[in-house]
Amino acid sequence: MPRAFDQLLGQLGGFWKGLSAAQKIAFLSVVLIGVGSIALLTQLARQRDYGTLYANLTPEDSSRIVDFLSTQGVAYRLTHAATVIQVPVDRVYDLRLELAS
Repeated sequence: MPRAFDQLLGQLGGFWKGLSAAQKIAFLSVVLIGVGSIALLTQLARQRDYGTLYANLTPEDSSRIVDFLSTQGVAYRLTHAATVIQVPVDRVYDLRLELAS
């Protein structure tokens, strides 16, 4: 295995030495764009989908709901000047039922 790895490194070194300066810059640019794209896609895949729990809230209602969500340890987002509360999509209906009672 180490011999195959040494061979691969030798081939890569020969490939790199055969490139002109402009080709090296282009190659590095493509590699960086590829790595950046993979990192971005990974980050986007990890983000939760949020759904609207309630909209058109008064500041008082918004405050009470946020207090409840905080005590329950539920992740939330406030949008539209805190008149819309969003929570993870899989919790929307359960939380609406809890808050209604």
